[in-house]
Amino acid sequence: MIATLLLGIATSSGLGGGAVAGNAADVALPARNAPLALTPEQMFVLAEQLTLAHRLREAISILVPLTNNRSADYRAEARARIARLYLALGEKRQAAAWFQKLLDEKPGAAAVRIELANVLLELNDSNGARRQFRRAAASRGLPDDVARALGRAGAALLDSAPVQVSMRVGLAPNTNVNYATQAQTVDIYGLPFTLSQSARAQSGVGLISSGDIVVQHRLDASSRLIAEISTDGTFYRNSTFNDVALTGSLGPEIASQLSSFHPAIVIGERWYGAQRLYTLYGLSLAIRQALSNTAQASLTVSESHLDYAYRPDLSGQVSSAGLAYERALSPRTSLRLGLTASRMQASDPAQSTYSAGIDGALSRDVGRFIAFSRLGFSRTIGDAPFSYLGVGRNDTLGEAELGLIYKRISLWGFSPQLRVKYTQNRSPVAFYAYRQTRFELSLAKTF
Repeated sequence: MIATLLLGIATSSGLGGGAVAGNAADVALPARNAPLALTPEQMFVLAEQLTLAHRLREAISILVPLTNNRSADYRAEARARIARLYLALGEKRQAAAWFQKLLDEKPGAAAVRIELANVLLELNDSNGARRQFRRAAASRGLPDDVARALGRAGAALLDSAPVQVSMRVGLAPNTNVNYATQAQTVDIYGLPFTLSQSARAQSGVGLISSGDIVVQHRLDASSRLIAEISTDGTFYRNSTFNDVALTGSLGPEIASQLSSFHPAIVIGERWYGAQRLYTLYGLSLAIRQALSNTAQASLTVSESHLDYAYRPDLSGQVSSAGLAYERALSPRTSLRLGLTASRMQASDPAQSTYSAGIDGALSRDVGRFIAFSRLGFSRTIGDAPFSYLGVGRNDTLGEAELGLIYKRISLWGFSPQLRVKYTQNRSPVAFYAYRQTRFELSLAKTF
């Protein structure tokens, strides 16, 4: 594996297993549960002796107190050794958590970041591994050839697991579960009409649940066939507002050292309340390209047909494209910028629209958490006015999001996440003007 070979190069940054010197003969191997009063150096040697005697959990118990030592070097060395002991025990999630604890304090430890990337690969988290490689390449003091090799290693990653499953569950308090207007009246054919309570914004607490299953079959060294099924649902006490989507795709992915090309057939179904909302079918194409040691760009395009069950005026063709740029600014900080554009050609010209948007996201490791923020802005313009309103869509949508992700894998492999998102859409068409604040407290896991 490329990452394994890179370890030998990057260990010049320390923490390669011998940062604390000592002679194993200096400390006798104790009886089990014997009291100890040793110096940190002797404790490291004792842990090594216990390791050689295959008493790995006892070695861990010797090293854990050193993770609170006043010396940052001792703390880092102890965490690295504990992580490797957990790897030897086959407990990969614990190992990843301890490597992450080390990197929280020493983000520039490129060798440890590569080890973490390897563990994430074994846990089938290729996206996380790719992110760690880019951040390792952003570490200061690395030779240019090492940084380039790290960038190539991250760009060339393909998921190796034949089956990969990810899931998320949580609660989502929401001030506007039906994306409806706060207005009490609307003018129709020039006359004021009072909206019913059900046509106005409703608040509620939803149960959110999403899942993703990816099955792949490797065709050769650089290509594979990928089948994916995704579900996303929000469920409320009032089932009228339940929103459930199911999407499936199938297609090959062809990858070179620095890029990948993934066309697919896509089908989907969405239900709102107890009724089918629409059926979707079409084609998509995703292209990813490494731009440098620390940056990559991706392009997604799709052409789909939407068939609404009870709203034939909304049925039609949807064309969309998205361009994203991701960069590791430092071992702690990542940036993402995106552009989107879409065209909806509905049966009703008033429902046909052009949309374009831009968004940016910044994430940073902060102690035990990843803190992230996102801002988005988009415009939607309709082809024609609604006959009964006398105006057409000319919308401005703004979004702001803040969140925290507990990055140390815990709670049986589930990572807690907290998000808050504010959305406001300004539109001359009252039915499309709304604002919404949504909170999410969830647990996510990939296995």
